[in-house]
Amino acid sequence: MKSKIQKTGNTIEIELGGNINYEAQDSLKQDLSKIMRNATALTAAGTSPNVVINMLELKFVGSSHISMFVQAIKDFQSRSPVKARIINVSSEFKKIFKAYDETSLLDFLDSESGDKGNTRFDQ
Repeated sequence: MKSKIQKTGNTIEIELGGNINYEAQDSLKQDLSKIMRNATALTAAGTSPNVVINMLELKFVGSSHISMFVQAIKDFQSRSPVKARIINVSSEFKKIFKAYDETSLLDFLDSESGDKGNTRFDQ
């Protein structure tokens, strides 16, 4: 799995691609921590940042290591001052997320245009 972080204005986006694997879990956690620090700094400066997790290029290849992946995103959601919105999520990933997201921490958008799909917004 690979990730790329981009910041445009007050939006911080992490693009995920490739296959989920065990070796990439630490890198993902580090990237999410970096995003959380940036979001916290922007919030402290009086800016209301948007955080987006883009899963367009992420491939679903079975449930191996998926629980660690989902937990990393849930940990981010529970600790971050800004809740990330997850976009371009395949139906396979949505099923897995829903199975592991008993507290409804995850916000899904069907596309970058902001179309809501099975979405829970508290902001």
